[in-house]
Amino acid sequence: MAPVSKVPRVAAAAILGLLGLGAEGHPAYVALIPNGDKVERNGESWAAAGHANAAGDGALNPFGEAFEKAGAQWTKELCEADSDGDGQSNGHELGDPNCTWSGSGVAARTTDISLGNSSAEGGALIDAAVRPGVAAAASLAALVVAAGAA
Repeated sequence: MAPVSKVPRVAAAAILGLLGLGAEGHPAYVALIPNGDKVERNGESWAAAGHANAAGDGALNPFGEAFEKAGAQWTKELCEADSDGDGQSNGHELGDPNCTWSGSGVAARTTDISLGNSSAEGGALIDAAVRPGVAAAASLAALVVAAGAA
């Protein structure tokens, strides 16, 4: 079998980059919020808690915007805020209900960690609204990759 050329993948990455859909997340931020490595949304791992897309690309979700405004720091104000408007504080959702996590150690709770529009309805609305061109760009990139593999 002949090796698959990397050119189509590079082309797909270039298309996504031109459309502003390349990776924008910051993996180092995971350690800056309690249980940042345990966040789930609709039962699925969500590696980029501050983004509408689990991979960390695209627009920020309400928590990501609040985290950015807080200087990318876990502050008492950020902890006490309800960024997604669901009636639960960010701290409660991330396992730090008393806002005592200081960046080291284990949060008060390490299970059932969710954040930012974690309901199916809220998440779907954000995913559809923040980047209407994501699906089209992803389809285009997949076509470029498929054409190169053929």
